[in-house]
Amino acid sequence: KDKTYADDTSKNYHDVAVIQHNKKNGATCFYQKLGMGNSLFDEQPAPRQKRKYWGSDTNVCVTCHTSGPFIRTPHYRHDSILSLVPTMRPKGQEKYFPLGNPEYTLFKVDVAHNKCTTCHAMYAWQKKGDRTKHFSKIAEIGAGRKTADITVWPKTGLPTKDGRHAFMANNVGGLKIALKAMAQLEACANKRVGNGCTVKQVVHGSFNPSPAKAAGGRVAGHWGKWAKKITPCPKGTYAFAFRQRVERRQGRGDDSALNAVQLRCRSKKGGGSTIIKSRESTWGRWSTWQKCAKGHALVGFHMRIEKKQGRKDDSAANDVRFVCSNGRKLKANVRGPWGAWRKGPKCPKGQAITGFRTRVEGKQGRGDDSAMNGMEIVCGH
Repeated sequence: KDKTYADDTSKNYHDVAVIQHNKKNGATCFYQKLGMGNSLFDEQPAPRQKRKYWGSDTNVCVTCHTSGPFIRTPHYRHDSILSLVPTMRPKGQEKYFPLGNPEYTLFKVDVAHNKCTTCHAMYAWQKKGDRTKHFSKIAEIGAGRKTADITVWPKTGLPTKDGRHAFMANNVGGLKIALKAMAQLEACANKRVGNGCTVKQVVHGSFNPSPAKAAGGRVAGHWGKWAKKITPCPKGTYAFAFRQRVERRQGRGDDSALNAVQLRCRSKKGGGSTIIKSRESTWGRWSTWQKCAKGHALVGFHMRIEKKQGRKDDSAANDVRFVCSNGRKLKANVRGPWGAWRKGPKCPKGQAITGFRTRVEGKQGRGDDSAMNGMEIVCGH
């Protein structure tokens, strides 16, 4: 009853596939067994138990799932199955994960007012030694193009009986319009022609190239202005060390405590480093540089902030502790004494701090100075 074709009475399966997907970092694993095999009711071995049982041809996976791990096809017949497939999101808000491997180069392709990219993020793949960029076969099927080269289903040698299943064509106004939309994207990808044509290469293993809020977070504090922009590490580097500037206790004077934080960035290969700065105040002395061990990076922080003191002296942020990717916590040798610790953000696994900005209250003249109040980090690979 759940077969692709109503007249298919075989008790053997045609295709068994498993998709493992990590929503946070985009990591995806495919396990697939194509062709006639055991009964659907037999227990299928786990990949770790019988790896040779499962196919290893990456062409099968990549050439269909280029635009993401999950696809909608005519093979999903029932609402109970459709409900398990992640819902498509509006363009610009989608969270697609283009897939590939080192033998494939991926490109995000778009054309102004294209009927496909109005809803979908479309990616083309190009194999080493091939000058042509191709779109996923499931995209071609959806647009209504005949695809006689797909031989998944032994009964017909085609994904559908007639070799054509324009299951997306009705959404864009018919078969001719859908085929034209695919042709526009192909012309853009391979010839750079078309109104508003853009072709952007996707770095293999990169996470979520669609517009989205960067991973990271902040501890905000009470007063002051945020730096207008994130100060990034140079391309290809990440933060591995920090230092902070803290004013010592002023007795009956005005305490400002933490005034500034600076980071140092380096590449995974080591070598020289670069100091990056954000908004700062000028009182106090600098601590020495506190560094993560070789091969590790800064991945998060905690901040000590004094609560509002009312008519008494405010100092706001007093101290920062950074966390390294090996779990070690870095403490500066110059620190402020007041306030409670607030747990700050931590980068997703496999990412590190690649930029930051600070919130600093400007000098108040005869008023109460609090200097640095908050900090925000961004994470990347």
